[in-house]
Amino acid sequence: MENLALNSMPEAGKRGAAEHALACHDPATALASRTLFNDRLRQAVMAVGRTGRKVAVMALTMDCYRGVKSSLGHDACNALLMHAASAIKSCLGERATVAHLLRNEFAVIVPDMASDDDVLPLASKLLEAIKQPMYWQGQFLTTTASIGIALMGKDGGEAARMLQSANSAMAHALGHGGNRFRFVAHEMNDRASLMFAQEAELRRALMYNEFVLHYQLRTGAAEEGPVAAEARVLWQHPKRGLVALADLIRVAEISGLIVPLGAWVIREVCRQQRAWRDAGGPMLPVSIRLSPRQFSEDGLVEHIEVAMEEYGVQSDMLRFEITAAIGQDYLGETESVQKELKSIGVKLSFVDCGSGQSAAGQGICPSIIDQPLPADAFAQLLAADRPRSTTMLPLWKAINYKA
Repeated sequence: MENLALNSMPEAGKRGAAEHALACHDPATALASRTLFNDRLRQAVMAVGRTGRKVAVMALTMDCYRGVKSSLGHDACNALLMHAASAIKSCLGERATVAHLLRNEFAVIVPDMASDDDVLPLASKLLEAIKQPMYWQGQFLTTTASIGIALMGKDGGEAARMLQSANSAMAHALGHGGNRFRFVAHEMNDRASLMFAQEAELRRALMYNEFVLHYQLRTGAAEEGPVAAEARVLWQHPKRGLVALADLIRVAEISGLIVPLGAWVIREVCRQQRAWRDAGGPMLPVSIRLSPRQFSEDGLVEHIEVAMEEYGVQSDMLRFEITAAIGQDYLGETESVQKELKSIGVKLSFVDCGSGQSAAGQGICPSIIDQPLPADAFAQLLAADRPRSTTMLPLWKAINYKA
């Protein structure tokens, strides 16, 4: 009898583990269950007091779920659930928790945020990922999502209150047509509205070719003179004139518009290099700064190679830069892209934005003129003062170009 009791203990342990797993995970999607979600949310809320970091809760529903169910049935809905679960997980880091709560409703905990604004790009990324087409039984299914977002400290400090607030904001997003996210906090909705308006403006600017490139000289040692140039993107706005993109780069990054914009920059630099060479002007390598989104995009090196071949640009006339932080965040991609660029003879530098130097402590010096020049003025300046850099600034002032 004693041996029988001992033998049954492993089986009891297995059953207990299975029951625990079933309680903590949703069987349909393998995501966290409501029980596990609530436990993780309580832990995240408690951690805020120790770390001072931010926590967000997102409630998400698929806008087209009922229509798919009525027209295609239960199996199609299950496939759509799995698609949404996979899309959500692909957008989140390891610390986030994703739960399937009820039918077509999901919830996400985003802990350890430095700022409330950190949730904006994540929400945009979720919307884009979920509306990607899914192939099912010979046809493509698509759906959009509505997301409600509650922030710790703004929309309640208790776990249950945060999820309730996020659900309320989600219903508001759905009621306004779906395919959007809404915050409980009004000021965050204002920020999101501004971001969407800026994104629409950037899309229009791309469509109507309103971006222009200006070039900024870089110098080495005093006796060496200018050694390179840096391409800078400006926006020739139809009403506001020439506008710097500093405040809009983040919007372009979040929306994904940085990818087509970056592709245009690469091709335009190659076109300009060819024009300068055909005009018999002095030549300098041109550096192009790559954004995180652009750097991680498939096909980057192929696009660079195609642009170089189209305009007959030598590999030593192009240089690409990423910040040291990007290099660390995308370590695997960095090594791969660096090898690919090296195979076509193009250099990749790591730049410390705070110091203006490369991460290796080499060759990238502060610009010697205080504003970038359009291509024609840049060529005139370079031709007039190629041997030395000491008179660059007076010549710049003589041109009297105003950006």
